[in-house]
Amino acid sequence: MNKKTIYKLAGIAAIITAILIIPQFVLALFLQFKENSTLEAIELVFTIFVMIVALITLYGYYTIARLQKFKTLKIYSLISMAIVAVSVFHYFVKDIMWISVAALIIYGIIYILFGVALRKIKAIKYSNTLGWLYIVSGAFACTVFLAVLAPFLSIAISILEAKMFLGKAKEK
Repeated sequence: MNKKTIYKLAGIAAIITAILIIPQFVLALFLQFKENSTLEAIELVFTIFVMIVALITLYGYYTIARLQKFKTLKIYSLISMAIVAVSVFHYFVKDIMWISVAALIIYGIIYILFGVALRKIKAIKYSNTLGWLYIVSGAFACTVFLAVLAPFLSIAISILEAKMFLGKAKEK
């Protein structure tokens, strides 16, 4: 697959993420207060779909990092893809509180490191802003209590990612 196609797919994936973040968050929040096996099945399918979309976006970052020889971003892109791929299993142990908290903190740390790596890249449009947004989002996740704000910040991240990737797809 050529880089323009990867960037287009990553841009479209970012748009889909921006649209699905809040419904996924509301569904997960609702299920915290009321058990419903049908909604839990819907949440699992929804979560898997969102993770696939997130993997496509992260692959866009990996492609940029590989082509531009940004080793740090490449490493954190791969780590992030691995965490997203493995995090579907978190769904099955989410009732164990310490695992949920540990997963949230680990994900927050990776977001912070990913943001720092992004900020160092001046050749990518919006990289500084995206870097700061990832750092703040990661800090929200690490505090656990502010993690409820992360989905709203993720909308801004996804919109900027869509602009960045779709813009890169149009470059010659």
